[in-house]
Amino acid sequence: MIGSYAGPIAQIRRSTDSAVLDIGANGENFDSATMSSWIGAVTGYTRILYSQTGLGNAYDFVQGTNNKQPIVRLSGTNYLIGGKTAMMGVPGNDTGMATSNISSLITGTDFTCILVASVGAHNNYARFFSSQSSGGSNDYGTGGCSVTQAATNNTIAFTGGTNNYCYPNGTSGNVSGSTVFTVYTNSSGATVRVNGGLQRTDAFVTNHNSYALGIMNQVAGGGGAPLNQLFSEIIVFKRQLSLSEIQTIERNMGAYYGINVA
Repeated sequence: MIGSYAGPIAQIRRSTDSAVLDIGANGENFDSATMSSWIGAVTGYTRILYSQTGLGNAYDFVQGTNNKQPIVRLSGTNYLIGGKTAMMGVPGNDTGMATSNISSLITGTDFTCILVASVGAHNNYARFFSSQSSGGSNDYGTGGCSVTQAATNNTIAFTGGTNNYCYPNGTSGNVSGSTVFTVYTNSSGATVRVNGGLQRTDAFVTNHNSYALGIMNQVAGGGGAPLNQLFSEIIVFKRQLSLSEIQTIERNMGAYYGINVA
């Protein structure tokens, strides 16, 4: 979490009575002990991931429909990446969380997204992260972009610009396990990094005009499936970070989640 942030990190819903509880930090970590004690031996779901930007609740990731909320504790056992709390989609449901529609949330060509998730066997397409283009729900056409678990096992990819794909190493199926995934774009193209290593740069341009952001969403328009991978943290910037800034974040995330980052 951001050191200066003092508010709640997540709002969790308990399966037995649908009661909700805002949970904050214990030191600099999410207070998983309070969450575990409150949920007990049943199942807990994430209703809100609170933005730590100080820009208001329109930037929070929210899922108000109970059967679409990601699972954070299943029958008394927490989902974890490197011993830290994580979430997983609900099998059979279009799980996902999104910000409110905000004019000019991300604009221009420069953009950076760094996230922590698990990558593994998956039977279709589902999004770790998406930005929706202004005026519509198309997340990978002009104005939008997506970080996607593709149909082939162990694949993570960035999609941007009018269906332009930027796969790690130019192939599908070469990423596995807990991953720090970075993508940044500028007027020259899009670059993907996996666990601190440069993977691929594609010379296409996404001119972002996004009005909402989403995580763990099923791909729209058919052919998608709920995201059955773990998801733990995401940081989004409205600019291209410098390489030193990116490396600092990647290495800090790797150290925190026990992921080997170059």
